[in-house]
Amino acid sequence: MDGGSGDVEEIVYGAEGTFDLGANTVASLSATTGNVDFLGTDIDNWNVDGSLAFYASPNLRIGGGVGFGNLSVASVDADTISYNIGAEWQPFSHPISFTVGYSHFDVDDVFLGGIDADTLSVGARWNFGGSLRDRDNATPFDVQTGLYQRIYGLR
Repeated sequence: MDGGSGDVEEIVYGAEGTFDLGANTVASLSATTGNVDFLGTDIDNWNVDGSLAFYASPNLRIGGGVGFGNLSVASVDADTISYNIGAEWQPFSHPISFTVGYSHFDVDDVFLGGIDADTLSVGARWNFGGSLRDRDNATPFDVQTGLYQRIYGLR
């Protein structure tokens, strides 16, 4: 940005874990806390998220998740909820995968009149060897941790 009043800074800390629920199903849980400095206003936030991923094949993942949390600005607190669904497919042994997803983020009406964001996303990822399941076993986390990731559906 221009170094003036348009600056936005966000710091997020958290812990994540995964649990194999069978040969083709993985559950994930994450807890995050952070702070956003938006135009000189501090916004504290925390979130707890859970997700479930099903591997129809080593190169096709279908999943979804739900999360809840809180935003705090000055003396105003607002509850949040987010949910998402999506899929990722890597054709055969090609090093690229394709994604499609939908996410929703909602903040109580108490906070700035409420925030209600829906995002449809499509994308591509470059994979450095192995199947989609191999990649996810090595780095399994695909969680939206920051406030801006939740609002804009970024991964």
